[in-house]
Amino acid sequence: GLDTCLKLGLTPDLAVGDFDTFGRERMEALKENGHFLSEVHEPRKDETDTELAVHSLNDGRLVTAGGRVLGVTALGSDLQEALNKSYAAVESIDFENKHYRKDIGQKALNALK
Repeated sequence: GLDTCLKLGLTPDLAVGDFDTFGRERMEALKENGHFLSEVHEPRKDETDTELAVHSLNDGRLVTAGGRVLGVTALGSDLQEALNKSYAAVESIDFENKHYRKDIGQKALNALK
């Protein structure tokens, strides 16, 4: 999530989630330095961090600037299970003109066969 973005030198405009693996203290320190806006949620919640991000609003409506809007990932006991969980999560997200690639992970999966 956020830790990986920062390690890659990517700075999000908005970070949404409970930041349980990143650490709230680190999150607040970044926020205080004006790096980006964030919505911090309690770890005990009904929505996933991805669902929260999709529903983050700007003046009452979901706004995107095009390009990649979400990066959806999941963990599994193997790559196939992780891919299945990721694509199931993608299917549960809905917004107008949703489009996503269906080939992500296939090259790695084929290499393991």
